[in-house]
Amino acid sequence: MKQNSAIRHAIADHLRAHIPDQPAADGSGVWVKSVFPTFLVLDGQKETPAILVYFDDGTRDDRYSDMPERYEGNLFVSIYLDGTASDDDIDDIGEAVKALLPVGVRFPDVVTLSRSGFTYERSPDNSYRALHINHQYYWE
Repeated sequence: MKQNSAIRHAIADHLRAHIPDQPAADGSGVWVKSVFPTFLVLDGQKETPAILVYFDDGTRDDRYSDMPERYEGNLFVSIYLDGTASDDDIDDIGEAVKALLPVGVRFPDVVTLSRSGFTYERSPDNSYRALHINHQYYWE
């Protein structure tokens, strides 16, 4: 499953390279403290805003039995903010992610992504809120 690791790291590295890790001097702009190439349980007050890149599932693509083994399935790019953030705050980061990972984005020899949906999550105790952006992925 080394290809899964390569996919997560390629996407996380791409996001990390283009989204600042601190706000602008005037406090404006989209930024995240960290981009992780895995799913983690975060401390909403200390470790957010953060982006997690992780898989939900995968299915072997067996359309061509004479080709190398390849998979397709669901990959999430999840944005976590503390519970005091607004939906507008999380949407701003979501727009930055969408711009960096447009539908059909290709990471050559690694993966092709196609955004397929999103889900908002708000913790019952208001410790965090999240936006999970779902992508269909196809190994290359």
